[in-house]
Formats: sequence, C-alpha cells, structure tokens
Amino acid sequence: MFNLFHNHKGSFFVLTLTLLICSMTATFTVNNHISDGVSILFSIMLSMILISLVLALLWEKIEGICNP
Repeated sequence: MFNLFHNHKGSFFVLTLTLLICSMTATFTVNNHISDGVSILFSIMLSMILISLVLALLWEKIEGICNP
C-alpha cells in the first residue's frame, strides 16, 4: 500500500477516489437543485478520471510484467 503512494498515478487515484466520495456525499445530503447538478457533474467527471487511472495503472503493471 505504501508503494502506491510513491507512484504519482497511485496518489492521484487516491485523491480522485476521495473527491468522488465527497461529491457523492454532497449529492445525497444537499437538497438543492443547483448543488445536485454540480455535484452530479463532478461525480461523472471524477468517475471517468478514475476509470482512466485504473486503466493506466493496469497498463503500467502489464507492461512491467511483459518487459522486465
């Protein structure tokens, strides 16, 4: 787990996951239409970033296995 924080993609993954959790919490707790729209938009964007980070980390791991 500590090796994950030495990798810049890993630390960005943790930061993005934390922001996604905060955004989803704001979506569920606040009953304002403008706030809901903004937090849902941020949740969608952060989900797309999170998926791309997972793919980048997976690609890096596969490349490390195939090219020692």
